[in-house]
Amino acid sequence: MELPYAILECYCGLSASFRTSWSNENPRRRVFDCENYGHRFKSSCRFFKWFDLLLCPRSRALLVGLLR
Repeated sequence: MELPYAILECYCGLSASFRTSWSNENPRRRVFDCENYGHRFKSSCRFFKWFDLLLCPRSRALLVGLLR
């Protein structure tokens, strides 16, 4: 999957970061989010967008097993 050409801007006006999630619930999923997303001490930005398709349950279980 190719990266998007446009740079997304979050709700607070910053450029959104492009990251890969490695949590057990969403392994290898790509996401755009703000550096202030869910931040406790600063004003929190709620910008969060998944970029790719979900993995099938078998692939997700395999990746989670490999991460352990």
